[in-house]
Amino acid sequence: MNPGKYDLPIVWRGSDYAVITFTWLRSNGVPFDLTGWQPYAKSKQIDFHPLITDAVNGVTTISLTNMETKNLNLGTESWDWVWVYPVPPSIPTVVTAPLLAGTVQIKEPNTQIPVTLSIG
Repeated sequence: MNPGKYDLPIVWRGSDYAVITFTWLRSNGVPFDLTGWQPYAKSKQIDFHPLITDAVNGVTTISLTNMETKNLNLGTESWDWVWVYPVPPSIPTVVTAPLLAGTVQIKEPNTQIPVTLSIG
């Protein structure tokens, strides 16, 4: 099975990466109950820290702070999203193949925030 393709918006180095919401649905359009599942969404250098914000209605989010983006290497990376159930250390554990995958670009903004020094 191939993952759904989703290219993430650009990550601007040193800037907050606004919340992106994903709603996970079954093939019949009914929300997937995420209770007991753990999401993982990563690229080579970024952990998007996915959060389940409404388990019963299948709602998740990702976001990054400016502190998390400030030292990222510039370029384009592949990313994907997998699920684990039940949350380890339960055995057996189900680990899905990537359900979403795509690319994410990391760019440097042209406008730089000036640093103001105060000399006493």
